[in-house]
Amino acid sequence: EVAEREKLPVVACQAWQLLALLARERGFDDADACLERMLTVAEEHSLPVWRVEALLRLGANAFLRSGDARRIREARDAARDLGALALVQQAEGLLAMDAVQRADFPAAQEIIDRCLEPSARMRNLGGHRYLLLVAATLAAHQGRRRQMERQLLRFDQADESTSFLMPVLLGLCRAFCALLEEDRAQALAELAAAAAWEDHHPNMFYL
Repeated sequence: EVAEREKLPVVACQAWQLLALLARERGFDDADACLERMLTVAEEHSLPVWRVEALLRLGANAFLRSGDARRIREARDAARDLGALALVQQAEGLLAMDAVQRADFPAAQEIIDRCLEPSARMRNLGGHRYLLLVAATLAAHQGRRRQMERQLLRFDQADESTSFLMPVLLGLCRAFCALLEEDRAQALAELAAAAAWEDHHPNMFYL
């Protein structure tokens, strides 16, 4: 609010983005209120990249709450109009994960085929690793363990640092594959590993 009064819209957008992240610990309502303020500031001051950032985060939250991916698509289209390819790839990754969870496997594969290698060439590490995880999850949700393991190896090789996506990797990917294989013990072990990781790495669920 101080940044807005001082007519520093970029600083205000940065602040609302950070506050939204912190507010996720209290739930989506507070986080979305911050992001809506960020969106308003971006639109009032003609800051198109910040507008896309706000739409993308609002879209991810909406999908986690209800499965509604409309704002993610809106963010992708706006990023494409700007030529902001890294943001396009980020949005496409979220839409690919949406497709996996709806069992629309051809749609997910089409996005991965179109975006995975370009994200590597652009050195968009965050977008590239997420697409690799989506590719692994796509294989997992079809019971294709070998393909899942290949993609997870690429995920690890892309960046050896600890990823906040580990709960997704262990739960939505590895545990799900084990369930399709009817390997109850392995599924429980993967879920226990996810819970143990979160105990040592306070984390919010991300898409």
